Amino acid sequence: MSKMLTFLLFTSVLLVSCSDQKSNNSNSDEVKIKKAVKKNIKKKENEKHSYNTTKIDKNLVELPEIPFGSFYKISKQGKIEKEEKVSRQTLLQPGEKLLFKASKAIKDENLILLKNMKRLSFLDLSGTKITGEGFSYFRKLTVEKLYLTGTEITGKPFEHLKYLSSLKELNLSYSGVANRDIKYLSNIPNLEALNLSGTEIADEGIKHLQHTPTLRILNASSTKITNVGLKNLQNLSLEELYLEGTKITDDGLKYLQNFSNIRILTVSNITSKGLKHLQNFSTLQELDLGSNEIESGIEPLRNLSALRNLNIGNNKITDQDLKHLQHLSALHTLLLHETQITDEGLKYLRNLSSLKVLILWDTQVDKGFEHLQYLPSLLTLGLSRTQFTDEGLKYLHNFSTLREVDLDETRVTSSGVAELKKALPKLTIHK
Repeated sequence: MSKMLTFLLFTSVLLVSCSDQKSNNSNSDEVKIKKAVKKNIKKKENEKHSYNTTKIDKNLVELPEIPFGSFYKISKQGKIEKEEKVSRQTLLQPGEKLLFKASKAIKDENLILLKNMKRLSFLDLSGTKITGEGFSYFRKLTVEKLYLTGTEITGKPFEHLKYLSSLKELNLSYSGVANRDIKYLSNIPNLEALNLSGTEIADEGIKHLQHTPTLRILNASSTKITNVGLKNLQNLSLEELYLEGTKITDDGLKYLQNFSNIRILTVSNITSKGLKHLQNFSTLQELDLGSNEIESGIEPLRNLSALRNLNIGNNKITDQDLKHLQHLSALHTLLLHETQITDEGLKYLRNLSSLKVLILWDTQVDKGFEHLQYLPSLLTLGLSRTQFTDEGLKYLHNFSTLREVDLDETRVTSSGVAELKKALPKLTIHK
């Protein structure tokens, strides 16, 4: 009997045949057999469950325990999901990635914990005191975005970034990056977007970017770049260029003419003379010319048929200038604040059927909205600090799509506002 019991302890398959042999079986033996079989079945079930779990959790990522920062999930659409910290073990769905946001207490030696991180897509070290010595741990990372805003990193550490073959976006705004460091950045194989705004970068450093053929977006706002530096960029295929607060002049804009795919452009310190260099930008969708020295003469803008967002506020724009905008049917946003626009000029905007946002702060408009009563898409209207009265307000009653209007520091009365609210109950009024 002892032999049969031993055999059954390891092989549950024979339970039925063995249990039929009632003779010579003691109650004690039967209990032992049942316990052994039950234990064996449970073991099999656990093995099966363990196998399935491993198969399902193939996207399970083990996260290092780092006291100087937090991990977040990034959805397939690129949004940080409620900014909730993920646990030590997190299950990432297909398309989901990870973001690591460092705290200001992090040190270079802590970065070794990120060395083998799977699916770390976004690394934000902004505002930290790291020196860059820890960059040597990044060689195997597949990081697509690296933010170093406000850091003092400079020199040799940037050389390690050339190993980040997946890196597409690098933010060095308001950092200690120097002209000599840009040569290292040109070695990043797939760099598409570079933010140098608020740094000391000048023409000497910018020239190295001519060897970065993958670059599509450059923010050089508030740097020391001049026309000479812009000349060195003309062989790139830039799609977005931000030059606000630089020393670029009208003459320098001629170097932009090779950017046949430019979609977004921001420039300052120019006059009407420089606009002629922009007139052939058929792909331009967003143009920011706000706070320049433009005194009338915006005729070159009439050719920008793809333009969706235009800012010419805080310039000496007159009513007659607006006639050059009347055929820009793709316009969604138009900023005309702090200009010399009056009611007379608004008639040139009546054919802008796609216009959703119109900002007229600090202008002389009032009753001119009788020309615009049938703009079918207008959602937001900025009229703060204008000459607007209850008389002008009546013309807004027909704007059925209007959802927000700013009437701060105007001459409209409470009764006028009440009448407008009655006509447009879904309208939000700021007064």
